[in-house]
Amino acid sequence: MFSDIFNILVILQVSGSFLGMLGSYLNKNIRMEYKINGFISWLISNTILLIWSFAIGAYWISAMYIFFTYTAIDGLRSHTTLIKNDKDVKFDPPV
Repeated sequence: MFSDIFNILVILQVSGSFLGMLGSYLNKNIRMEYKINGFISWLISNTILLIWSFAIGAYWISAMYIFFTYTAIDGLRSHTTLIKNDKDVKFDPPV
């Protein structure tokens, strides 16, 4: 029983971390579609890591992931609003 719970916690931690890194990679892209997918990845990652942090009793980390989840939702809403308004902003790469 304990090893099953431990395995589930490890799977949550690893998958949440992987999705968080994927979100960062996608969000660095110039294309808005990739950025939106990055925010979706962050939203899923933050939700997974929020569940994980509650499960291990790390409530301060849970509070941090509640904030991260809120910012991912806000960023996703902002970027989808830009696309709906047909203002696909392209960011120039640094020279």
